[in-house]
Amino acid sequence: MDDVRLLSAQVPGGACPWCAGNLELHTGPDTVPSVTCSTGADCTASVLLDEQGRRVWGWADLVVLVVALAEQVPTT
Repeated sequence: MDDVRLLSAQVPGGACPWCAGNLELHTGPDTVPSVTCSTGADCTASVLLDEQGRRVWGWADLVVLVVALAEQVPTT
């Protein structure tokens, strides 16, 4: 039996640039990395929704997310 684990972690210091929701990184041994936004369909990011209704940045979309995070104005 295969013991494949999907790992998830909060993106440190990274609020969604489009809605300020919590961002979570998902990956695993046989899983392409992705990031989801906790706000869901109300988030205005131009990416698709996953099965749980969260905005999801897949492999091809991660560069756009990283650039948007880098351009955010610090709030502290």
